[in-house]
Amino acid sequence: MKLKKPLNAGLFLLVSLLATAQTPSFLKGNEVQAYQQHASDVTLLANATVGEEMARMTLNGHIRDAAKLADIRNLLYEQELRKATYHFIHPDDEVARYESRQRITKEYRKPLVRKLFLAGEIVGSYNCRMVMRNKDTLRLSPTQQAAMAEVAVEVDQRLKDDPAMDLRGYELAAFRKIMSARQVDFYLTLKLHDEVMGQMAASWTKLKDHQLDYGLDSTAVAAELYRYHLSRDKAIYLNYNNEELRNESVRVINEAAPLAIRRINAIPAAQKAKAAYNGSFSW
Repeated sequence: MKLKKPLNAGLFLLVSLLATAQTPSFLKGNEVQAYQQHASDVTLLANATVGEEMARMTLNGHIRDAAKLADIRNLLYEQELRKATYHFIHPDDEVARYESRQRITKEYRKPLVRKLFLAGEIVGSYNCRMVMRNKDTLRLSPTQQAAMAEVAVEVDQRLKDDPAMDLRGYELAAFRKIMSARQVDFYLTLKLHDEVMGQMAASWTKLKDHQLDYGLDSTAVAAELYRYHLSRDKAIYLNYNNEELRNESVRVINEAAPLAIRRINAIPAAQKAKAAYNGSFSW
């Protein structure tokens, strides 16, 4: 009977040590006690949220690297486990519970966006994502990729603050700091390709409609039209916030435009002259 008290004390100490050993080290303050008292419930809540998010990412199929996916899951679990403890820290205070969970979400937002972006998930802006999708083609170094992830994190925050903001100024300046002039130029070629192909087709149609394709080789003209529209669109994009420089760049490109473009550009003047002639003609 005399052994009962020391045995209970020893058992209590063992249970306490096990609880401490099993308590995740990332928990802070009163999160630790809440977890130790409600470990199974807290874990269940966290796993449910993480499971839904991981299922969504798996369904999207943007992240194909299993190691990166596991790394993201670990960080998500850390976030959600901490958030789950506040169901028990503030069981009767919905406002305090909400504010605490929001604080943790904000704390993990940047590291999560960074990991998601580098893994291939759709976060940040379209331009940031397109750069990373073409990282091998653009030959981005690991340092450049890490720097691009920081741009994505910043863009993510800016879009949260103002979803309608025009990001071109910030992104273009950031890209020019991270990538070489040649990489930026190649990126714009990739970015503008579909738009330029549409412009090229429209120009050729206009030539045909006005019967201005005489003496022109369609294959050679297609290449000339593509180069012209690509150069023009790049100049407009690179100087979008400098009207004077943008106009000057376009003027220089137009002066060196191929014959097909010069014929197209002459159409309005020819139509105007024809209309004036028809209006003033009399016997």
